[in-house]
Amino acid sequence: MIRFLLLPPLAGAVLALLGRSPGQSALGTALGAVGLLAGALMAAPHLPAAAWGDLFRLDELGLYFLFIVAGVHLVCTVYAHGYFRREAEGGHIERHRVRQYFGWMNLFVLSMVAVVCSHHLALQWVAVEATTLFSAPLIYLHGDRKGMEAAWKYLLICSVGIAFAFLADWPSRRRRSSPHPSSTFTGTGRGWRPRGSTSSSVPSGSRSRSSGSSSCPAPPERFP
Repeated sequence: MIRFLLLPPLAGAVLALLGRSPGQSALGTALGAVGLLAGALMAAPHLPAAAWGDLFRLDELGLYFLFIVAGVHLVCTVYAHGYFRREAEGGHIERHRVRQYFGWMNLFVLSMVAVVCSHHLALQWVAVEATTLFSAPLIYLHGDRKGMEAAWKYLLICSVGIAFAFLADWPSRRRRSSPHPSSTFTGTGRGWRPRGSTSSSVPSGSRSRSSGSSSCPAPPERFP
């Protein structure tokens, strides 16, 4: 089922790049967003779902974020269509750049779906880095010097930040995945003993001494 969730944004990117006008590119992107929403609704009764072994997994929390991604994608597509139509009519942007915008936008959503569904740390890191790479051309959309400067600063800051975040999370993941030792000790009122052992495993002499030490001593006799 997860395989079908990756198809709508990929198909939207192809339709956006093949569109002859910005309106056709926006229409293809909107169809991809609607397809992603429909795929999320169809996947809801079959959770949890996995694909390609255990590399991709979708549960209830992942489905919640998937609905957010698909909903924001659809809203941004509708808004971008009206915005870029006015920009193209005013001569502020070329029409082929609008088609490129919708194409990169669909690839960005594709990487976001991969982030939501990834179940492996290395795969998740690759998907998060892909979101940075696919969104950088959206910053450099107009092709001017300011856009180029903003794009490479964005790439540098996001790539370094994501790398440090995953490196900081790596030791905690290893500690959670390591088995707990079986020879741990627990403290009781009568001393330390291995976890899982009962009082019958303690020698009788130790039990008698411990029981004797726990009782209150008799008061000393008074002599005349």
